[in-house]
Amino acid sequence: MRYRYPGKLVRKRIGALTAANAYIESLREARQSGGGTIPLSARGSFKTSAQLAVEATAAEAAKVAAAQNGVLVGELCDGLLKELMETPEADHRTPPRRIARIKRELGQRVATSIQPQEIKKWLNSLRSESIYPKREESVFAPKVNPATANRLRTQLSAIYEFGRTEGLLPRAFLNPVRDVKVKKIGIQPTGGGRTAISGDFVMVAREVNPVLRALRTHGIEVEAMHNHMLFDEPHLYFMHFWANADAVTLAHGLRAAVDATNSKKPEAK
Repeated sequence: MRYRYPGKLVRKRIGALTAANAYIESLREARQSGGGTIPLSARGSFKTSAQLAVEATAAEAAKVAAAQNGVLVGELCDGLLKELMETPEADHRTPPRRIARIKRELGQRVATSIQPQEIKKWLNSLRSESIYPKREESVFAPKVNPATANRLRTQLSAIYEFGRTEGLLPRAFLNPVRDVKVKKIGIQPTGGGRTAISGDFVMVAREVNPVLRALRTHGIEVEAMHNHMLFDEPHLYFMHFWANADAVTLAHGLRAAVDATNSKKPEAK
């Protein structure tokens, strides 16, 4: 079945015709009464006012429980990992590695106690140190590039969102990761006027070819391009690049690539 609300076409698989008719009738009642939530995507679910009231009550109870008991980041990691491994179409290799790393570093911390500046400091330490100790003795890991640090940031944000969705964290609790920004481009001088750069661009489809041409024209190698999500809107493409060449040439190349996107230009002060 499909319906349009508000102005957006939504397709959903309901089942039998009677079930589809009942679903449509529920949507009409919710729209007329202003109660409930009408899904705007294929994966969204319709919820009545009564269901929303039950969820609000549960969220308030979770808020009190979180304040009293203090849910650990490690517990959230375990819950998200369990859900991930029970989802057949999910990536069972890369995200679990990132979740394990976050649990190793932050697992013993109470989730609601971690501040944005602490997360930023942790991510910066992963990029700035040659090696850094793990919680276990004599275990070390190499520094990560900015793109990897950004993926760890995204994974940590997903861990917090899982906690809120499952009622383990208060719904009113603000995800501390949302206020943390990490560099998308890594720059390292290599001597003789040369510089090594690595990073990635996130673009919509119409920006892909112009950015690709801008990078290659200036000798910047495109290592990979792929999607991270299936049903995102607008659909985003991730282009990873690397180069080790004349610093000025690379700077002009990055400038040209940025200009080929729809990025908002900073206002002159």
